[in-house]
Amino acid sequence: MAQMNLWKRFRRVLVPVGAVALLIPAIGAISGSASATTYTTPLTTALSVDCDSPPAEEIYWVVSTGSASVSMTNCPTYEVYDGDDNVIENDSGDPGSTVVPAAHELVVYDIGGDPIWSAWFNPVYPETRPSGQLLLARTLGLPADAPEFFVGPPNRPDISDDEHFLGGIETCDLESDPGKGMHVYATFEIRVLVAGQYTFRGIGTDPLSDYLSSLNPENEISDPFLALYTNFDPTSPDDNVVGCNDDLNDFYDDYGDDMAEQLDGGVVMEGHQPYFTASLQPGIHTLVLTLYGEVEEPDWWTDQAPASVDFEMWGPVDGLCDAADPACTAIDPDPVVPVFTG
Repeated sequence: MAQMNLWKRFRRVLVPVGAVALLIPAIGAISGSASATTYTTPLTTALSVDCDSPPAEEIYWVVSTGSASVSMTNCPTYEVYDGDDNVIENDSGDPGSTVVPAAHELVVYDIGGDPIWSAWFNPVYPETRPSGQLLLARTLGLPADAPEFFVGPPNRPDISDDEHFLGGIETCDLESDPGKGMHVYATFEIRVLVAGQYTFRGIGTDPLSDYLSSLNPENEISDPFLALYTNFDPTSPDDNVVGCNDDLNDFYDDYGDDMAEQLDGGVVMEGHQPYFTASLQPGIHTLVLTLYGEVEEPDWWTDQAPASVDFEMWGPVDGLCDAADPACTAIDPDPVVPVFTG
């Protein structure tokens, strides 16, 4: 869902600069898949701000149990806000420094009380490793001519009046303003061989999510959404849904809307990546990539496409495979065991 950082209330037009993040090769794709791309971003422990020439408003990442020390020059006053927008600290008279805990925001003001600069310090947590083993790693792309499906009007008034929940499932919410609800999508078929629990998670996007760095252009791909179907019909997306989600942070209520997990190699998996677990039976399933935000065709074609999401599938040993792989098709998930009598 949309990020609710307090600092965005003061956000000005940013001058494009080089992205903070560094691209590195992803974890090797399994079973002959194409390699994916994931991202690293530095964790912040200290920074300096000169209010006569402040840096661009930015998102900073800190260890979940830690903080960042901020030294200030030529800054008349500041306030530190917690995740509920409460002021927990303020100072005036050319303050020298402060310490900003994880999941807090710093806003610096001029003498007249107008904001000069602000930044959110988002928490990074240790990885919650899915159960089982990594079975497949894939990249799903959304090209300029990506197909669309219509999700229909809001259907859970008990929860939201501007979202549609696929199959009525609470974790399957997609933006759907009245009269709208078009979403571009891509699909990928898997073959489940072993019954069990499977986890599907996004680990990165291209272009880089603006939730990772506000210096990157905003794009709907910043909030991707994964859904799994036993049989996907784009004309009836509420049917045959097994599971879906658009935000890892849905499962970390105590952490707030803006958090991340740090994977191997320093990769930061930002909290707006999709993550869900489903109990599956053997058979063909279709993974559908779409976006939480509704995007009409012309906007996607002209302003945002192409884009892609890197994701992983975890589960029981040898539990699933790429349905398009001939080696996968050749596997019999339910071998017939001869029965001897007499």
